[in-house]
Amino acid sequence: MAHMIDRMMYAGEEPWHGLGRRLPETCDSETLRNLVFDWHAQERAVSYQGADGDEPADDYKALVRSDNGKLLCVAPKTYGVVQYADALALLDAASASGVTKYITAATLDEGRRAFALAAIPSATFDVAGSEVKPYLLLSTSHDASLALRVHFTGVYVVCNNTLTAALGGAGVSVGGRAQTRHIPNVIMLKHTSKVSDRLAIVTRLVEQATSYFGAFHERALQLVNQRYATSEMRDLARVLFPISDKQEADRRQYGVESASHKAQATVVRLFDGAQRAAAPAPGTRWAAFNAVTEFVDHHARRTGATPAALAEHRFDATIFGAGAKVRQTALDLLLAA
Repeated sequence: MAHMIDRMMYAGEEPWHGLGRRLPETCDSETLRNLVFDWHAQERAVSYQGADGDEPADDYKALVRSDNGKLLCVAPKTYGVVQYADALALLDAASASGVTKYITAATLDEGRRAFALAAIPSATFDVAGSEVKPYLLLSTSHDASLALRVHFTGVYVVCNNTLTAALGGAGVSVGGRAQTRHIPNVIMLKHTSKVSDRLAIVTRLVEQATSYFGAFHERALQLVNQRYATSEMRDLARVLFPISDKQEADRRQYGVESASHKAQATVVRLFDGAQRAAAPAPGTRWAAFNAVTEFVDHHARRTGATPAALAEHRFDATIFGAGAKVRQTALDLLLAA
């Protein structure tokens, strides 16, 4: 597992992955800075062993942790460093005004990645009798693996699944036809030398979250009001978890089912009523989306030598990895048809 939890704190209800330590119920950005982000990335010169000894690598710099000196990455000189404590400025204004409430924050992979999650209590809405809670997910890195970005995301609280409601900015092509353009759910900045100058601009853009969730609510109701048959769910599962000709031949000849075979069967079974909680709006596109979400968060195969490592792998895949892409694809297809 590459992205082990380094430090993690949370306020209120324990996260579904069971990781972290509880924060005070009322948590502000200063608390997070003191308990989670109390160190910073320091820039160091880089050298290499040349023919005549050590030579400076003038176009590169190393980033190390100020508290323990561990190497975070070697990056080009143009790589802009935004300290994790400073990145919280994206959410500070909304938190100070009471619009948002910090829920959790963490550093991952010995500090190379970080995130903070803030709820928007006033924007909670109901879909088919189930509560959906809007959140802002701030993520960034000190190893060039992530740009500084803020995601608008929601949690379906009946079964505590994480819904990355990724209404992609690009048109979705289904059956050769370009479909409706959806509202993007991410604000992103690259790590350049001028990134700090643009933080003030992004702070204002965070206000778009309420508008985004209003649009997502409309899309969710659109899914609730459209019937969806099991045969259609099977077709969606085939797109999300494709099976190669060799995998199908092995199944027929040897009775060996691939991970894709099992994934397709499981997600259809969840749609047909096997979800952990009562299926919201059964037989609809909304139920199909929640079936995919539950599979990604709770049923997809993960590896880990210990329960904690397994939870970390599941968390990483859900937030940053393949799981988020599967959910986005499913949502785009369900909305575009």
